[in-house]
Amino acid sequence: MSDQIADLKLLAALTVVAVVVIVSGVGSGTPVSVLIAIPLLLFVPGYAVLAALLPSSERTVSPLMTRIFRLEWWLLSVSLSLVVVSIVAILVVLAPLEFGPVAVASLLGIVSGVAMVVAARRRKRVHVGDRHESDSSLVAPIRGAFRTNSRVDVVLSVALFASLLLLAASGFYALSVEPHQSDYTELYVLAENDTAEYVVGGYPTEIESGEELTLSVGVENHEGAAQEYTVIAQEQRLDGGDVAERSELDRFSFRLQDGETDVTAHTVEPSTEDGSVEIVYLLFRTDADDIPATPTEADAYRRAFVGLEVRPTVS
Repeated sequence: MSDQIADLKLLAALTVVAVVVIVSGVGSGTPVSVLIAIPLLLFVPGYAVLAALLPSSERTVSPLMTRIFRLEWWLLSVSLSLVVVSIVAILVVLAPLEFGPVAVASLLGIVSGVAMVVAARRRKRVHVGDRHESDSSLVAPIRGAFRTNSRVDVVLSVALFASLLLLAASGFYALSVEPHQSDYTELYVLAENDTAEYVVGGYPTEIESGEELTLSVGVENHEGAAQEYTVIAQEQRLDGGDVAERSELDRFSFRLQDGETDVTAHTVEPSTEDGSVEIVYLLFRTDADDIPATPTEADAYRRAFVGLEVRPTVS
């Protein structure tokens, strides 16, 4: 008598290997590790859940359900796997866990393992002649799909099998190709709070004429290489929301390595005595950008600003 849970044992072994490889990080990103991880994402969870839900063979179910015991069983396994993976990903996000391959793979392994145990126990409770045979679960869906006199059935089976191969190839490509991260530089304006920590948005929105304001300009280099930067500080007087006049307050240059951050304290005293002004910081990559004599936002690589209402000094 054949082993009635041989398919579940095989999938359990694949699950253990996949989880160990992902959690340990052995060969991370290599084609071999990706090939090992694909079944855990695209097949094993759905197969285990389907086996737990339907422990009986096609002879004990209605004619409407008999079709799923051919190639459709595989298709349903893939579809259910996508559902299970989505649910697991949501649970990882909601749980106090760090979202990543390790957490997702570990939880998928647990879910798949529980489903396999349930499937094995339910099969053993079914009459021997009515149990799912491991051969009919893993092999017969493909073999039986092509043993038919109907050309339509053959064409449909080929289309379904090709879809499964395409889905597996897409998963392999998505897992094996490293995502491209765009190079960029971050520019922001900070202020110190009561505990001398830099915070975004902690600066005042109103000052009196002649009053000084100290801001901190932060620049982070994520360009993938060292960069030379120039920051130009401008006071822009507004009239009806449009820039009526602009004047340069200061400029400073520095060099940052990739991943390095510079925070420069800058004290400004608006010359406007009454009205709306913006203290604007224009960032230029010194080696790559042309800096005009009177630069505008359109010329800059990055722009940050602080809006202020200047009130006349009360005597």
